[in-house]
Amino acid sequence: MKTKNNLTTGILIGIGIIVIPLIIMSSKPISLNTENEVGRYQVTTDFRELGSLNSHVLETIIDTKTGEVISRKKVNMKKYKKK
Repeated sequence: MKTKNNLTTGILIGIGIIVIPLIIMSSKPISLNTENEVGRYQVTTDFRELGSLNSHVLETIIDTKTGEVISRKKVNMKKYKKK
C-alpha cells in the first residue's frame, strides 16, 4: 500500500510542478494605472531627400495598444529642430 500511495503522491506533485507554472506564465499582468503605461506609444522617423533643396523628416506616432496612428508630421529639414 505504501508504494501505491507514494506513486499517487508523486504523480500529483509532478502534475502540479508542470501545470502551476504554465498557468502563471500564461496569465496577463493586471495594470491598475492604464493612463501612464510605459512603452504604449511608438515613434518612428524617416528621412526623405528629394534633391538638394527638398529634404523632409517624416514623424509618425502610433498607439501600440489600439494600433491607431496618433499623428503624422512632414517637416522640412531646414525647419527641423535637433534636440
